[in-house]
Amino acid sequence: DRHAYPQPISTFQKALVRPYLTDSGGTALTAQTGVAWPSALGVQIDEVALEGWRLRPGDESRLRIRAHYVASERGPERVIEGPRMVARLVDAGGVSVWHWDGALVDVGGLEFRAGLTLPPDAADGTYRLQLIEYRAERGADGALRVSQISDPIEAGAVEVITS
Repeated sequence: DRHAYPQPISTFQKALVRPYLTDSGGTALTAQTGVAWPSALGVQIDEVALEGWRLRPGDESRLRIRAHYVASERGPERVIEGPRMVARLVDAGGVSVWHWDGALVDVGGLEFRAGLTLPPDAADGTYRLQLIEYRAERGADGALRVSQISDPIEAGAVEVITS
């Protein structure tokens, strides 16, 4: 669970299906090079990698983001699970065609993994991969609430081709 690339959950009447893309048998991930991403909420992104930066509609690609804390202060105790991130793929019109919300897990450095799935009807073109970091706090009622949110960070471009 901690080291796989989660995909959206499918809920059925008596079952919950949670598919994953794993490292075994997959294509190597390709990282963006020569990019200096801005830090957000005390976290610096070091690497953004995808299995493929050129995809066809309906394709799946593993996404991995590596980062580290830039401040020694990790935040107050009421902040849970450390920093969280939303990764999204945005078309030329600004519409999000895919997103995944998950934790930046501390594995000796911070890491975020997701299974990026393009919609089967995605049109040709360049899609922007954006990252939004946020912090959540548990309120007195036990509910989680977003306490801080960063501006979107442009993390690269995915080219969608149909021909």
